[in-house]
Amino acid sequence: MRKLFTYFIIAIFLQLNAFSQVQINDIEPEIGDEWVYKQINDEFDPGTSGANAIWDFSVLGLADYTADYTVSLSENVAGASYFPESSIAWVIDLSGLVELNFFMGFDNDLFVEYGSYNEYDGDETITIYTDPLVRFSAPLDYLNSSSDAYEGSISIPFIGELPLTGSMSYEVDAYGSITTPLGTYPEALRVNSLETEDQEFVPGLYMTTINTTYMWYVENYPVPILIIEQSESYTFGEFDEITYSLTYLSSYNGVALGVDKMKAKNSFSLYPNPSSDFISLDFDQKGISELRILTIDGKSIKTQFIQSASKVDVSDLSPGYYIAELIVDGSPFSQKAFIINR
Repeated sequence: MRKLFTYFIIAIFLQLNAFSQVQINDIEPEIGDEWVYKQINDEFDPGTSGANAIWDFSVLGLADYTADYTVSLSENVAGASYFPESSIAWVIDLSGLVELNFFMGFDNDLFVEYGSYNEYDGDETITIYTDPLVRFSAPLDYLNSSSDAYEGSISIPFIGELPLTGSMSYEVDAYGSITTPLGTYPEALRVNSLETEDQEFVPGLYMTTINTTYMWYVENYPVPILIIEQSESYTFGEFDEITYSLTYLSSYNGVALGVDKMKAKNSFSLYPNPSSDFISLDFDQKGISELRILTIDGKSIKTQFIQSASKVDVSDLSPGYYIAELIVDGSPFSQKAFIINR
């Protein structure tokens, strides 16, 4: 009986140990990072939860929208004065039609959202969380969960300022292998979140939105590689509509996603970032490699041959965004965006 009990304890330990094998440490994009999402407005099954799940989203239709994301210092983005506590902003260009600025912060491994700003045809829409929303905490581990409440206001053109309250809860409810149109990722974590928000139009009458979201994270990309969302809206307690979407990551820092193009395969570190006079690069390749410094639109403005840990003089560059491209054996190896800030 004692031997059976021992085997039982060992089995439980092995099972719990397996649960912790997948962990996502990096959920914080760097200043200057850029990525592209493709969105399809249709209903998709998010699949199963639990351990060792397999999700196949390899065959999808044409995208309805393309969203270009850029991470910037908050102070450099329109609407920053409304969000003094924010350190970074995600600037989202939706198919060239609308630009949205989301103001964030990553403090003590907490992913905090302070609100958003949008200006269209001279009219501003501003959402300010006086009690900010904590979306996640890093690292992400299987079966981790948390919840948070937030409140603030939203200013809408021709309507005015409306108070709002909301709550969000999430659970890392699955891990396994996911296939998108651009590749298969064997160690993915899925985050399932539920967010409810009430906007009070007049005392006691609310517009309510309920968002159920599934997000798949993999190591080497600090943003989800695939998102499935269902959004329900209610006006004064009456059901209004329900919408669906699937969004997948198509490129990160100018490099298209794919099985052979994952960020981890070819990578290097660049520091300090932002910088003023010098940058250093660390990479695994031995010998001499070529460094090219590009403008944000891809024009080469500086070339230098370096070894790992070399210090590169960038004091001649004007303040702004740049891309460091490493060339190994005559072929592009990897790219990383950086900022000159004086």
